Amino acid sequence: MHRPVITITPRESLSHLARLLLETSHGGFPVVKYYEKTRHEVAYGLLTRYDVVLVLLLKSFLIILILPYLHHSG
Repeated sequence: MHRPVITITPRESLSHLARLLLETSHGGFPVVKYYEKTRHEVAYGLLTRYDVVLVLLLKSFLIILILPYLHHSG
């Protein structure tokens, strides 16, 4: 496990996730959610490096597919 542990929130931006891939060699990032009632962060899940790469690739692929239709819609 790498130190310090880098955590992310359930609503993290794709640009931030991409930056984490470039700037770290971490294999995954714990997803934590802050609960106001208890005033603590609670483990919510784990987003692996593979998951982040997959999401970024899918977003790029969708943009490539949809972009030509956006230019012809006007």
